Amino acid sequence: MVTSKEEVAKFLKYAKSLIAYERVIFAKRSINLQDIVDIGLTTEGSRQELLSLTVEEYSKGPEPDRDFPGDIWVFGKEILGHEVYIKMKIDRQDGMEELTCISFHIAKHKLNYPFKENK
Repeated sequence: MVTSKEEVAKFLKYAKSLIAYERVIFAKRSINLQDIVDIGLTTEGSRQELLSLTVEEYSKGPEPDRDFPGDIWVFGKEILGHEVYIKMKIDRQDGMEELTCISFHIAKHKLNYPFKENK
């Protein structure tokens, strides 16, 4: 499936609105927690990094979540000298939507950025 820049921009705009309304949750996975510390970020710093994501940092998605309803979006971001793998989805909790950041850790493999110049 080919995703357009416009679709990615629409997802980011909505995701950032959820973050602005404090409707974001970071999955409490050990790799996420340890890497956030290793990179030198706080939870608030990680939240700010999500708010600054761009279409050029898009890697892939939306793809169906294999474990739960919804679609997964993957981005990558250079943060303090590390390529960081960011996997997110929009979930519904108690009748309200929220952004779930499933992964936020140092990338294990080089990511592909289809909209980035000089890939």
